[in-house]
Amino acid sequence: MKKTLLVCLAVFALFGIVYAESAEEKSPWDFSVTTDFAYYPKSAYKSGTSGKAHFAPMTGIYSGLEFRVTGTAGYTIPVPFGENALVKDNKLRFYADFELSPVSIAPALGISFTPIAFLNFSAGTSIGAAWDFIGIQGLAKWNPLKYDDTLKKYGSYESLPFKSARWDAWFQGAFMFDLAAVVPGDWNHVITYNSYKVMYRGITSGGENGNPWLYQGSGEKINGWQYGANFIIGYQMPLVPVLDTVAVQTELDGQFNGKKDFAEQYHHMNPGFMKIAVSPVFVFKFSEKDALTTQFQFSSRRRFAKEYTKSKEMFIEDLGFTGREWYFSRIALSYKHSF
Repeated sequence: MKKTLLVCLAVFALFGIVYAESAEEKSPWDFSVTTDFAYYPKSAYKSGTSGKAHFAPMTGIYSGLEFRVTGTAGYTIPVPFGENALVKDNKLRFYADFELSPVSIAPALGISFTPIAFLNFSAGTSIGAAWDFIGIQGLAKWNPLKYDDTLKKYGSYESLPFKSARWDAWFQGAFMFDLAAVVPGDWNHVITYNSYKVMYRGITSGGENGNPWLYQGSGEKINGWQYGANFIIGYQMPLVPVLDTVAVQTELDGQFNGKKDFAEQYHHMNPGFMKIAVSPVFVFKFSEKDALTTQFQFSSRRRFAKEYTKSKEMFIEDLGFTGREWYFSRIALSYKHSF
């Protein structure tokens, strides 16, 4: 299990603007189910001393899988500020999510406000419980005294099934734009979505005093304030059936103050490292209620001077941080059905 599929939220939020219906009065309620699946090929870490970024090639066909289902219920209240096209469709939306994966369960609540046609603000919170399943740890804390049989070294994640909970609270601002709104025409749907999120993320026990933790099989997490930026530029296909949108997405995320959040003994792994991911995205629209988003993601991760096989080795010893390496990280599918 790896990180959350941010592309789904971004692209479907954009669809909410592009495909808004104004001719008929709709129910204020909306319901949907989103199914996320991701496949991760194996890409071994590649050491290096040069300051230049390099690419780590694929070294195996399998590293991991990800699967989750999220049910969403929303209620929208129109709050028009006037008859002008920019403000007549303003709205306030409340929603609740219920996410279920093979190793976790996480309800969430959120609110979003659209004060002008191309601008949206949202905030929310979630909490999740987790357990272990077929060798995947749902929630675990780092224990430097636990022996790792694979690495033959001390330092490993210790599972916390139902002993702790992961929670977060976040605020996000997003800018959305469709060129066709200014220059009408079927061939002019160049669309953009840009967002910036501020979030506090943590676990209720096990993450004290700057101790790292793991959630849904993905480690290197820490209690503290995070940031995330998301940039999408795409083109809606006017003639191609089913294939609705092609886009490129760029994601940035990291800690606001990694050296403060991580305990001092982990500072050698550069806790302020910003992760970057670039993804070609294809959106297939089968009907007004069904859409499939496909993502091919290239990501970056820490690079070290010494050889290593697992990312958690960076907590065990000083491997000599030297910069960034790129690799092909995943193929992700997200299917959304609206009711």
